[in-house]
Amino acid sequence: MRTMAVELLRHNNVGMGKAPRRRLRTLALAGLSIVGLASCLPWRGGIVCGQSMLPTLTSGSLIVYDNGARRAELLAPGAVVVLKLGNQTVVKRVFATAGASFWAWRDRTESGAITTPIRTSQKRRFSQFAEMLRRKHPGADTQVVRVEVPAGHLFLIGDGSESLDSRQFGPVKADRVLGRVIDLPGQPLGDLPEWTESSFPTQAALAPLRAVPGAAGRSRPSGHGKDPVRSIHVQG
Repeated sequence: MRTMAVELLRHNNVGMGKAPRRRLRTLALAGLSIVGLASCLPWRGGIVCGQSMLPTLTSGSLIVYDNGARRAELLAPGAVVVLKLGNQTVVKRVFATAGASFWAWRDRTESGAITTPIRTSQKRRFSQFAEMLRRKHPGADTQVVRVEVPAGHLFLIGDGSESLDSRQFGPVKADRVLGRVIDLPGQPLGDLPEWTESSFPTQAALAPLRAVPGAAGRSRPSGHGKDPVRSIHVQG
């Protein structure tokens, strides 16, 4: 940029008076100053592309993230972050940070293991359900496990039901985070949605179903869909 500005000055010095040269020099220096200032600012922008952060962020939403707030110690559960995963730039929510642990439902399938956080208060019910499944289906590899997030890692999830995240590929290194997404007017990011932890229906939720014969018996633990789709992309 600086070389281009100097060449532009040299080219336009031919046949120009002192006043035009001074104006051109002033404009060039002002442009360089603006570029330099922008590169020093901690904020970057991007456009959401995909469905994995619905309903918090819809496809086409503008986001702004602070790349000065990407250190692991500044990222608490609930923070929405932009990070680099392979050759993709994605946006996810922090579920757990380094050193944290939580109970999860782990189901191994042909495509790999899926580890879904569950409510601690329902750990016993999930354990009983997993044992029942293993008895009925001897080949099933379903169990309740304790997940511990390693040092320097984050367990990340998407708010939507279609998200490829730590539930499929495990904790992610914190140094891949590019910045923390900030709230914009009319676009609050909120906190961890309740549905990020799977749970059995409560008695209150089952009450309306008791009026329908057999409906309560068909209930299953609630959770996310298992279709891995491309994560939300951010350009910026």
